Amino acid sequence: MVAARKQLKDKVPETKEEWKAEEYEAYKTLTKDMEVSFKDGDLESHEKVREFFNISKDKQAVDDMNEKVFDMLYQRMQNRQINFYAFLNKEFNIMNYKSARCSMHCFDNEDTPIVDVNSCLKICRSGI
Repeated sequence: MVAARKQLKDKVPETKEEWKAEEYEAYKTLTKDMEVSFKDGDLESHEKVREFFNISKDKQAVDDMNEKVFDMLYQRMQNRQINFYAFLNKEFNIMNYKSARCSMHCFDNEDTPIVDVNSCLKICRSGI
Protein backbone atom coordinates (compact mmCIF):
# COMPACT_ATOMS: atom_id res chain seq x y z
CA MET A 1 0.00 0.00 0.00
CA VAL A 2 2.84 2.38 0.86
CA ALA A 3 4.57 1.52 -2.41
CA ALA A 4 1.38 2.29 -4.35
CA ARG A 5 1.10 5.68 -2.65
CA LYS A 6 4.74 6.42 -3.43
CA GLN A 7 4.19 5.54 -7.09
CA LEU A 8 1.11 7.74 -7.21
CA LYS A 9 3.00 10.58 -5.56
CA ASP A 10 5.83 10.17 -8.08
CA LYS A 11 3.32 10.49 -10.95
CA VAL A 12 1.65 13.64 -9.60
CA PRO A 13 3.37 16.78 -10.94
CA GLU A 14 4.76 19.08 -8.29
CA THR A 15 4.48 22.43 -10.03
CA LYS A 16 1.84 24.09 -12.15
CA GLU A 17 4.19 24.20 -15.15
CA GLU A 18 4.80 20.44 -14.95
CA TRP A 19 1.06 19.86 -14.75
CA LYS A 20 0.42 22.10 -17.77
CA ALA A 21 3.11 20.34 -19.79
CA GLU A 22 1.72 16.94 -18.86
CA GLU A 23 -1.82 17.98 -19.77
CA TYR A 24 -0.65 19.42 -23.09
CA GLU A 25 1.15 16.17 -23.96
CA ALA A 26 -1.98 14.19 -23.09
CA TYR A 27 -4.04 16.56 -25.26
CA LYS A 28 -1.67 16.12 -28.21
CA THR A 29 -1.72 12.34 -27.83
CA LEU A 30 -5.50 12.24 -27.64
CA THR A 31 -5.83 14.55 -30.64
CA LYS A 32 -3.48 12.34 -32.64
CA ASP A 33 -5.38 9.20 -31.64
CA MET A 34 -8.77 10.72 -32.50
CA GLU A 35 -7.70 12.13 -35.85
CA VAL A 36 -9.70 10.75 -38.75
CA SER A 37 -8.70 11.02 -42.36
CA PHE A 38 -11.65 10.67 -44.69
CA LYS A 39 -9.27 10.21 -47.59
CA ASP A 40 -8.37 6.74 -46.32
CA GLY A 41 -9.66 3.82 -48.34
CA ASP A 42 -11.36 2.28 -45.33
CA LEU A 43 -13.93 5.11 -45.09
CA GLU A 44 -14.91 5.43 -48.74
CA SER A 45 -18.44 4.09 -48.54
CA HIS A 46 -21.37 5.27 -46.43
CA GLU A 47 -21.62 1.88 -44.74
CA LYS A 48 -18.02 2.08 -43.54
CA VAL A 49 -18.54 5.61 -42.22
CA ARG A 50 -21.71 4.43 -40.43
CA GLU A 51 -19.72 1.60 -38.83
CA PHE A 52 -16.95 3.99 -37.80
CA PHE A 53 -19.35 6.38 -36.05
CA ASN A 54 -21.60 3.54 -34.72
CA ILE A 55 -24.72 4.77 -36.53
CA SER A 56 -27.56 2.29 -36.82
CA LYS A 57 -28.41 1.30 -40.38
CA ASP A 58 -32.15 1.75 -39.86
CA LYS A 59 -31.79 5.40 -38.70
CA GLN A 60 -30.86 8.61 -40.43
CA ALA A 61 -27.45 9.92 -39.39
CA VAL A 62 -28.73 13.27 -38.12
CA ASP A 63 -31.58 11.71 -36.14
CA ASP A 64 -29.24 9.17 -34.58
CA MET A 65 -26.72 11.83 -33.54
CA ASN A 66 -29.53 14.02 -32.14
CA GLU A 67 -30.80 11.11 -30.04
CA LYS A 68 -27.30 10.42 -28.73
CA VAL A 69 -26.71 14.07 -27.87
CA PHE A 70 -30.06 14.38 -26.08
CA ASP A 71 -29.42 11.14 -24.18
CA MET A 72 -26.02 12.44 -23.09
CA LEU A 73 -27.50 15.79 -22.03
CA TYR A 74 -30.26 14.04 -20.11
CA GLN A 75 -27.71 11.89 -18.27
CA ARG A 76 -25.63 14.95 -17.37
CA MET A 77 -28.73 16.81 -16.23
CA GLN A 78 -29.72 13.89 -13.99
CA ASN A 79 -26.25 13.79 -12.41
CA ARG A 80 -26.30 17.53 -11.78
CA GLN A 81 -29.82 17.29 -10.37
CA ILE A 82 -28.70 14.63 -7.88
CA ASN A 83 -25.76 16.79 -6.81
CA PHE A 84 -27.99 19.85 -6.50
CA TYR A 85 -30.54 17.99 -4.37
CA ALA A 86 -27.75 16.71 -2.13
CA PHE A 87 -26.53 20.28 -1.71
CA LEU A 88 -30.03 21.56 -0.90
CA ASN A 89 -30.57 18.74 1.58
CA LYS A 90 -27.35 19.65 3.36
CA GLU A 91 -28.27 23.34 3.46
CA PHE A 92 -31.77 22.62 4.80
CA ASN A 93 -30.32 20.35 7.46
CA ILE A 94 -27.98 23.14 8.53
CA MET A 95 -30.86 25.63 8.61
CA ASN A 96 -33.03 23.26 10.64
CA TYR A 97 -30.19 22.68 13.10
CA LYS A 98 -29.64 26.42 13.52
CA SER A 99 -33.36 27.04 13.91
CA ALA A 100 -33.69 24.32 16.54
CA ARG A 101 -30.71 25.66 18.48
CA CYS A 102 -32.11 29.19 18.37
CA SER A 103 -35.57 28.02 19.43
CA MET A 104 -34.10 26.05 22.33
CA HIS A 105 -32.23 29.18 23.39
CA CYS A 106 -35.55 31.07 23.59
CA PHE A 107 -36.73 28.62 26.27
CA ASP A 108 -33.50 28.61 28.31
CA ASN A 109 -34.97 30.59 31.17
CA GLU A 110 -38.32 29.52 32.60
CA ASP A 111 -38.88 32.97 34.05
CA THR A 112 -38.95 34.64 30.62
CA PRO A 113 -42.41 36.03 29.78
CA ILE A 114 -44.30 34.57 26.83
CA VAL A 115 -44.09 37.90 24.95
CA ASP A 116 -40.29 37.78 25.05
CA VAL A 117 -40.29 34.11 24.02
CA ASN A 118 -42.50 34.95 21.02
CA SER A 119 -40.25 37.82 19.95
CA CYS A 120 -37.20 35.55 20.34
CA LEU A 121 -38.87 32.89 18.15
CA LYS A 122 -39.71 35.54 15.52
CA ILE A 123 -36.03 36.53 15.44
CA CYS A 124 -35.06 32.86 15.07
CA ARG A 125 -37.41 32.43 12.09
CA SER A 126 -36.32 35.61 10.35
CA GLY A 127 -32.63 35.42 11.15
CA ILE A 128 -31.78 32.21 9.35
